[in-house]
Amino acid sequence: MSPIGLSRCFTFAAKFLTSMIFQKIFIAERQFKKDVNSNRDKLVALDSIKTLLEEIDHNAEIVPASDVNNLLSLLSDLKGSDLNEQEKKVAEEIVGI
Repeated sequence: MSPIGLSRCFTFAAKFLTSMIFQKIFIAERQFKKDVNSNRDKLVALDSIKTLLEEIDHNAEIVPASDVNNLLSLLSDLKGSDLNEQEKKVAEEIVGI
């Protein structure tokens, strides 16, 4: 793994410990990886969502982990455009965990 990739892993791990949304993302990722071949699109969407959420100052902002409409709105704002259908589905699954 490259130093940048390793750095992203450590950053994600630190946020995971302090944020319910990242705990839910971790669970979703484990579920999707059980059948990688049929969940490849979900894993791509999940990676996109993680990247968007890394832009947030988690000490100043609370990410809505249990309200799908607020989460979809936040992700769309961070992306600067509408989420694609797979990103929406994955966000809904995350909230449902």
